[in-house]
Order: sequence, then C-alpha cells, then structure tokens
Amino acid sequence: MHDLSKAEEVVAKIIHEAEKNDELKEVIITLGIFSFIDPQRFEYWVNNLLEEQGLLDLRITVKSVPGVAKCTSCGSTFNSDQLMTQLKSADPHHPVLLCPQCHKPTLDVESGTEVELSFH
Repeated sequence: MHDLSKAEEVVAKIIHEAEKNDELKEVIITLGIFSFIDPQRFEYWVNNLLEEQGLLDLRITVKSVPGVAKCTSCGSTFNSDQLMTQLKSADPHHPVLLCPQCHKPTLDVESGTEVELSFH
C-alpha cells in the first residue's frame, strides 16, 4: 500500500500542474532507492490513477536514483549498490539496514530518499 498512497499524492500534484499548464506533455518522477518504492509498481499505479482522471495523453517516466548511507557507530559510508542485498529484502514499511562494516543498525541515510517530479 506504500506505493499506492505515494502514487495518489504524486497524481494529485500532477493534476494540479496539469490544471495550470495546458502544454504539459511529460512528467518525470525520480525515486530515491531509499524511498523503498518499487519503480515499476509505482509507474503502474500512477498511470492507472491518471487514466481514472482522464489524463491519458501524459507520458510518465519513472526513474530510480542511488543513495548514500553513513554509519553513525563506525563512520563508514556506503552507496546503495553496496547495500543492495539488504535493500531488496528490507520491509519497505519498517526498513532496518545493518552497517556492512560493524553490523549495527546505525545507518543514517544521507541521500536517496527523494520522490521528485519534473514537468515538461
């Protein structure tokens, strides 16, 4: 349900922008890897919700971007690629990532949590 509720928020913003901008043709949605939103599922929900609103002519592109996390215990920094195994198995509602260096649950996400819209 996380993906659907976030998709509903995003669609509300798209509808608001479409009401202001008759020339709107494309929306690019950028999802940070640490947002724990599945890009394919998210794109599906956004497209279905827009179809319900009659906005069939908008092109939606969803892209995922990496992130960085730093351990507050040992000070090590990791990019999301280094944490991919954990990211794939983490519960998106209650993600707990362990530091690969000291194995403590003390990772502080520094980037990669964004859900950004770009209107074209």
